[in-house]
Amino acid sequence: MTPTKRKSTTPYRAPRRRREITIAVAAAIAVLVLTATAIYLVKPKHHAGSPTSISGPTNSLPAVTDTTPATPGAGVVPPGATATAPPVGSTPASTAP
Repeated sequence: MTPTKRKSTTPYRAPRRRREITIAVAAAIAVLVLTATAIYLVKPKHHAGSPTSISGPTNSLPAVTDTTPATPGAGVVPPGATATAPPVGSTPASTAP
């Protein structure tokens, strides 16, 4: 047997008022418009004749070469011995006579 359906004494009421939905939709549209405007304003400007790709900052320093010895201990002068040439990358302490 099917249960009997009761008739409600109160009329149907929508879960949200129309004004709330209108305000929510308007706020969402405003957020989208402001986001699109901000993206448009901060995008890079492309001038005629300029490259279209974006490149990072250029490095004005010379390339670093590896100055470590090929074998451990190579280039090391034992105590008490004199070096025949100054180590790579060093400068003499004094050039005065």
